[in-house]
Amino acid sequence: MSQTSVSPTDANKRITSVDALRGFALIGILLTHIVEQYYSAMPPQGVHLHAHYDLADKVVQVLTEVLLRGKFFMLFSFLFGLSFFIQIDRASQKGINFRPRFLWKVTLLFCIGYTHHMMYRGDILMTYSVLAVPLMLLYKCKIRTILPTVIFLFTVPRFIALGITDALDYNVFIAPNRERLHYYFVLTRGEMLDLFKMNGTEGFINKWVYAFGPIGRGYQVLGLFLLGMTFGKLRIAEDPEGNARFLKRTLLWSIVGLIISASLMAAYYLGLRPKVSSNPFIAGMIFYDLTNLFTTAIYISGFLMLCRYRFFAPIDKALAPYGRTALTNYITQSMIGTGLFYGYGLRWVGTLSPWRLALLGLGIALGQMCISALWLRYMRFGPFEWLWRSGTYMKLQPLLKQKKKPSGEETKVSQE
Repeated sequence: MSQTSVSPTDANKRITSVDALRGFALIGILLTHIVEQYYSAMPPQGVHLHAHYDLADKVVQVLTEVLLRGKFFMLFSFLFGLSFFIQIDRASQKGINFRPRFLWKVTLLFCIGYTHHMMYRGDILMTYSVLAVPLMLLYKCKIRTILPTVIFLFTVPRFIALGITDALDYNVFIAPNRERLHYYFVLTRGEMLDLFKMNGTEGFINKWVYAFGPIGRGYQVLGLFLLGMTFGKLRIAEDPEGNARFLKRTLLWSIVGLIISASLMAAYYLGLRPKVSSNPFIAGMIFYDLTNLFTTAIYISGFLMLCRYRFFAPIDKALAPYGRTALTNYITQSMIGTGLFYGYGLRWVGTLSPWRLALLGLGIALGQMCISALWLRYMRFGPFEWLWRSGTYMKLQPLLKQKKKPSGEETKVSQE
């Protein structure tokens, strides 16, 4: 076995288009969470979470539902699977068994995610860390077997989970109003310790029920990991120009799939009106998830196709630093959002209309993009990325970029 040491990926070897796509995903996630006011549950009966509605607010709500909600978590998850493949593949090319290091890395991610979850129960990092283990086991899975596995994950486990929750007489779709009132008052009036206590107890249990119950967010995440890994195996992101035909076909078929799945979803729910928490209702949710999946595929293929053109280069360049510091920006988004809306902060829940919330989200995203670009001028990693890497390699990683010596000075030194 090779004795080559494991070291962090050189920034120069990063795939810029993937970083930019991750930055794009962060903007969508932020806008979704800001419009939702970082509120991760149904409101109590009689409580309105927005100040008022006018035509602009209705437009923002429709656009949020059609373009954002459920799509950018899928994009973020897809990119996790793609990044996983890139890391493992580069280590394999050097003859390095990266799996033990990767397991330690996702263990640290679980700890980071748990800390984040205590602040915001919509955290996805813990789910990622848990599902990274089966992803690693499926690394050598052949491409032709991945699509059937993804179809299985998006369908079968949810029906099994529904049968289990029905047998336990546990409704995961509609919480009792007293539970919703408790969540609402802790979120909007409670202190930080009250929030930590709630998220560390019932919030922790609800997270895993949400992930692996009939709603099935966890099964979708693993399926998206596998799709991202497949994308990496096909080397699509490494050469968008050479894979232009594949991207174009993916875009066209995704548009067709979106039209079909959205039509079936509308016909299913409006025509059958299935009872909540029933097998027909779960079937309708699958059409909804497929609609989100095809929309996400349009974003991915369309974005990478645009990366081939010169006019898109400034956008790609602006988004890449944002995506390179994704962990820092994702957590910082929650720190800002909960500070604005929650009881221990400014208590803005219910005080702003949707279009104002959307503008607020865009302003925060723009600010984060500027700070990320400025930070990476002088630093190799984002703050949380640096902590995570240092923990992964159990050694403090160099954070500051080394200044390049003038060419004349380098020549003088070499001659001496």
